[in-house]
Amino acid sequence: MQLFASGFTIGFLTVAIAEILIIAYLLSVKNKSASTKYMILFFAGILMPFINFSIIFSTVDKELITLSFWILHLAIFGIHGLLMFAYHFPQNIFADEAKLVSKISLVASVLGLLGYIVVSLYIEPIFVFEAGIYYYNIPIPGIVIGIQFLFVFITLFRKIFYYSEYRYLYDENRLQSFLQKVLLYIKVIAKANSKEAKTIKGFVQIFLYAFIVAIIILLSYMGLVSWVINSYIVAIGVLILLFFFVIFTLNNMSEPTTFQVKLLGITLMSSLVTLGTIGIISTEEKKEFYSTQKLEQIKRIQVALEQHDLNSINIPELDYIFEIQQGKIRIVYIKEEKQAILEPYLEHVLEKREKFHSDPQKQYYSMFNMDDYNLFFVNFDKNIDGKLYEFGFDYIDYRIQIAKTAVKVLVILL
Repeated sequence: MQLFASGFTIGFLTVAIAEILIIAYLLSVKNKSASTKYMILFFAGILMPFINFSIIFSTVDKELITLSFWILHLAIFGIHGLLMFAYHFPQNIFADEAKLVSKISLVASVLGLLGYIVVSLYIEPIFVFEAGIYYYNIPIPGIVIGIQFLFVFITLFRKIFYYSEYRYLYDENRLQSFLQKVLLYIKVIAKANSKEAKTIKGFVQIFLYAFIVAIIILLSYMGLVSWVINSYIVAIGVLILLFFFVIFTLNNMSEPTTFQVKLLGITLMSSLVTLGTIGIISTEEKKEFYSTQKLEQIKRIQVALEQHDLNSINIPELDYIFEIQQGKIRIVYIKEEKQAILEPYLEHVLEKREKFHSDPQKQYYSMFNMDDYNLFFVNFDKNIDGKLYEFGFDYIDYRIQIAKTAVKVLVILL
């Protein structure tokens, strides 16, 4: 098993550390209210994706990735905790309904997780080069989480209405039409200004941002949003979201919080946001440096090709050189260690190019076999003397180079 830290590894680990600190603080609170206990369950649940995404973005081991995805989806129980928090904060005014919804939500969570695990046993994961990860396109848990989130918002809006000082307007207008009642209901919620209502409105805003993040993850599973964009938004966006969440929660918890604790929380979260952002940016710069380095090496290779002196090529990470002319492939060079595993696939070079080739001016990625990362490549194309050449560099070496930068930031972070 090989692990290759990346900028996204840093981003997700930073979020995980922030959540662990929040959980540790909430656990230290004495005489915890029911809402605080459910908030702990929520954070413990959503901690799972960030710990496991840091693994998923750091390996190409399919068995480890599959196990990580199974554990990751324990997050579904975290959203169950959020739903119960919505019912219990600041008071459980819908007690009987909360018991029924809790049972239904738990059963749905278990079935959603089991459904994901069972389906993943019968399908192959998809590898996304731009993010460097395998993933399973199984939206079952996402559907359950989406429904749970819907009930979170419904419950919180009902509570805002309940605590609104303008509720009497609705009670006194029972003879109005359905549409008028709906509009009046919205007006009562919008104008609500009591302490409880304002606090719940604050949580609604924060949970709405969290819901947007969940939607982006779901869209990535469906192939509608790039995993790279998803990773940036989730890693950096959640860090910023947690920063504001800590500030808001410490000010509005049922249990009292000292000024020193609030100051410490703000300081720690600010530091984590900064480190997480720096980690992602620094590894992206390393990717640019890697591309520049390979283009310089290709210039040296070009000289060797022009002089018909391939023996002078001494670039260990270069796996092959193909010449492409009029739909035909000529093998110019294959690294000795890769000849045996590449030979069965050489007749599929044109198919590989058709599937993976992108902008000829830029670095791109390709593979012959999704099940064998030794057949993953970082590619560059170059015209030399009117002939098109494809250069294939070892993908694992590329991941190792990126990891060297990421590890340095990880050392600072940890």
